[in-house]
Amino acid sequence: MAEEFLSIDKFMQQYKNGFAKPNLFEVTIANHELNLMSNDGTAEGLRFACHSAQIPAFTMATTDKDMGFRSIGYRKIYDDVSLSFYCGENMGSLEFFNNWMEIISNPLSNRVEYYQNYVTTVDITQFNRLGDKTLKTTLYEAYPKKIDATGLDYNTTNAVMSINITLTYRYHKQKYYHPDSSVAAEQRAAGPFRWGKSVPSINPVMGIFSKESQDQHG
Repeated sequence: MAEEFLSIDKFMQQYKNGFAKPNLFEVTIANHELNLMSNDGTAEGLRFACHSAQIPAFTMATTDKDMGFRSIGYRKIYDDVSLSFYCGENMGSLEFFNNWMEIISNPLSNRVEYYQNYVTTVDITQFNRLGDKTLKTTLYEAYPKKIDATGLDYNTTNAVMSINITLTYRYHKQKYYHPDSSVAAEQRAAGPFRWGKSVPSINPVMGIFSKESQDQHG
C-alpha cells in the first residue's frame, strides 16, 4: 500500500501541469487614490521595477490554554510585506515612496495626514508559465511603513541599485484562479512558452518568459 501511494506515476499525475514559479509575478499599486508622481511617472512604472515580493503571511491570535488544553482563535494578525524595486538613474522609485511617506507625516510641520488620504490597495499577482493568473493577493488600506537604507559602494560597478520597502496594511484577501488545465496541457505540449491570444500583455512576465525561451532555444 505504501509503495502504491508513493509511486512516481501518482506524483507525476498530481503535478502534471507543473509547479508554481516564484519569479512569475507583478505588483500593482492603486495610485489613483494617491496621485503620487516621481521622475519615473506614477505607480505604473513600479510594475516593471518590482523584482522581489511576498505572498503575505498571517497569524491567528489565540487565547491561553483552558483546562481542557484548548485554545480559541479570535483574531487574524496580518504580517507586513517587504517589496524590492530597481532604481533608475533618476531615482524615481525612491522618490515615489519618499513622496508617499511625506503625505503621511509632513517633515516640516510634523502634521499627520488623515488616514483615508494616504492608504490604498496593492495587488500581488502570481502567474503560471503560460501567463495565466493563478493567485491575486490584495492588500487593503496599505501604506509604506519603512524604507530601508540603500548601500553605496565603489566596488559595485556592474550592480543595479535596489530599494527595499516595508508595507503595512489593514487586511488582505486572496483570489485563486483555476486556468483550464486541458488548454494548458495542449499549449504545453506544443512547446515551452507558447503564447496564445488570451495571454495578457504584462511586460514584466513576458520579459522573463522571453529571456527563458531564448536561453532554452539558443
